[in-house]
Amino acid sequence: MTITTKLAASVLCLVAFPSALLSQVMAQATPQSGFPKEAYVFEILHTHVRFEADGTGSREMTGRIRVQSEAATHELGLLRFSYASTFESLNIDYVRVRKPDGTVVVTPASDVQEVDSDVSRQAPMYTDQREKHVAVKALGSGDILEYHIVWTVHDALAHRLRRQLKRKVRAGCIRCTAQI
Repeated sequence: MTITTKLAASVLCLVAFPSALLSQVMAQATPQSGFPKEAYVFEILHTHVRFEADGTGSREMTGRIRVQSEAATHELGLLRFSYASTFESLNIDYVRVRKPDGTVVVTPASDVQEVDSDVSRQAPMYTDQREKHVAVKALGSGDILEYHIVWTVHDALAHRLRRQLKRKVRAGCIRCTAQI
């Protein structure tokens, strides 16, 4: 077949069967249609992890959640993100709500609270676990919740362990081994 014959056949199919083409496009445009009874649906949950040679690195998480019920607004109204404060930091770049009419409500960074985790309140000597809590502004049913979080490892765990051992043990040779 020549190129003009293939082109004519393609145009004929598009004209003869437009409903099949449109139904596929509409099914892709409404991702929540497959989960109508769920309280919320993750549309995007992307995690990017980066390791450096010196033991430092970062982890980025981007989330996009479609809220489909009032129960989900109660569950997602307070986001909790934990981190180990001695060797990593947590930065919340944004938390925002997209309304069905297109407006965007941004939760300001001043609304982020840093608190001790449940574990550190029960056994503070054994953990450095902290949490950042974000009270999401104006979240309702039918909204889309979006966030971007970055954990940064600023002190490599192996180096920190070696320093702690050197402080506690007065020996001529200390060897730390880590297998990954």
